[in-house]
Amino acid sequence: LKQRNFDLEALEKRLLALNPQNVMKRGYAFVRKEDKVITAAADLNSGDRIDIRFYDGEISSIVE
Repeated sequence: LKQRNFDLEALEKRLLALNPQNVMKRGYAFVRKEDKVITAAADLNSGDRIDIRFYDGEISSIVE
């Protein structure tokens, strides 16, 4: 039972580390273009309107 409890605690820590909100607290952000998550700079062109979501809020921007 002690080993199972230890394993469960380890899994909980891993889940917390991967939680998107906690990842964003470390300085990462989600970039979206027309509700599609952008994962590469090549997916954007000059003049595209994007939304950037940070841990504490969201802004809109235009790619140069």
